[in-house]
Amino acid sequence: MTGNGQITVAPGVKATIYFDGNVNIEGNGIISASNQPGNLLLYGVQPAIEESAPYVKLGGNGAISAAIYAPGHDVTVKGGGSGGEVLGSVVGKTVTMNGVTKLHYDEALGLAGPVNNYEIASWFEDTR
Repeated sequence: MTGNGQITVAPGVKATIYFDGNVNIEGNGIISASNQPGNLLLYGVQPAIEESAPYVKLGGNGAISAAIYAPGHDVTVKGGGSGGEVLGSVVGKTVTMNGVTKLHYDEALGLAGPVNNYEIASWFEDTR
């Protein structure tokens, strides 16, 4: 997405986007009208066939209000012009921020993120 391209998440809407390849977001970027990063979740999954290291590149003057979880991707946030801004969180294999960039972690994401502390509720041994 480049130029004046934009994805807008309207107030009261929650969206989840899964991607398995590369992501390039420049220009106006992704904006959540409610400025609630928990309303837009971006999940990077490992591609079935990995030809090269997958990446997420956020550039330009984009203001992004989202939680980005892409532990197998190299993430680059590159500000330009008057600046770039990420409201929410970023998880990547590597995260590089350069240029005029700002990161504001939303503490509410710690309560609303994906479940990652699984416990065994019960089990049985199949001895067939």
